[in-house]
Amino acid sequence: IHALAAAQAVTLNRTARECALASLGVSLIALKAANRPDEYTRTVEKLMDALMWLRPRPSSKQANLIARQAIMENVVDHCFTCQGRGHVQGDNGVVKACSACGGSGKRRYSDDERKEALQMEGKEFDRANRQLGEALKFLSMAEAEAIKSAKKMLEKW
Repeated sequence: IHALAAAQAVTLNRTARECALASLGVSLIALKAANRPDEYTRTVEKLMDALMWLRPRPSSKQANLIARQAIMENVVDHCFTCQGRGHVQGDNGVVKACSACGGSGKRRYSDDERKEALQMEGKEFDRANRQLGEALKFLSMAEAEAIKSAKKMLEKW
């Protein structure tokens, strides 16, 4: 009986997290793709809630800074050097891969930019930077979960 109860608790926890991620994903897609700035605060709050799943948990202030930075990195993701094209025209007119993004068209945020945004240094920054990586994973999972949920709903029609 205990094993069955534990398995049900794990399933409930997983389902709750999937729902939370789907909700986060809907807000993130509305912010990013539909250009809905009114979703920004909601997206930050939902990502802060997801950050509380981490161990060790970030403080409320740290979670807020991490969530804001993760959302910015997700939304403002095109390389400023090549405008997201992945290539630039050289001095002699030859098109070459963008050296800033390595040809991906995606912006790479530096540790210095992250330190400034997170307002942290040293070991505190190292821990927050790992949590930022987790936040970025949550955002990717959230978008995927929102799309999966929308697909299921559309298939029912």
